[in-house]
Amino acid sequence: MKTLLLVLLSISLLACNQQTQQQLPESKVIALVGEEVITTDLLKAFLQANGVVTADETTVNKALDSLVDEMAMANIASKKKLKMTAEQLNTFKYLQIKAMANNAKLDYLLDNPITDAAIMQEYNKVNKQAGGLQFHVHHLLYADEV
Repeated sequence: MKTLLLVLLSISLLACNQQTQQQLPESKVIALVGEEVITTDLLKAFLQANGVVTADETTVNKALDSLVDEMAMANIASKKKLKMTAEQLNTFKYLQIKAMANNAKLDYLLDNPITDAAIMQEYNKVNKQAGGLQFHVHHLLYADEV
C-alpha cells in the first residue's frame, strides 16, 4: 500500500509540475518537504486514500508523518530522475480516467437531477412491463419437513 501511495504521490508531483492549466486551490500549509508543500487539503486526500473517514489528533499526526516520509522519498526519486514502470504509468492513467469519468457523472447529475417523480415514473413503467399482477409466495415449514 505504501509503495502504491509513493508511486501515486510521485506521479502526482510530476503531473503537477507538467500540468499548469489546472491549479489546486490554496489551503493552509502545514509542512514543507524540500520545495514541496503539504497542505491541509493534501493531508485530507491522504487520509481519504487510506480509508480514514474520521480521524483523531493521533491519527492525523501519524498520517502527516507518513505523508512527509512519502514526500521526501518522492523528492529523492524526482532528483534522481527515476522513471516509472509501464504498470505505474498505466495505473496513473487509469486514475485520471476514473476521476474524469466521475466528474462527468457529477456534471450530468447537476444538469439532470434525479427527482422522486422521475423514480416513480420509471417504477410505473417497469411495473407495467412486468404485467402488473404479481404473486408473493411464502412457504411454511412444518415440524415433519425440517
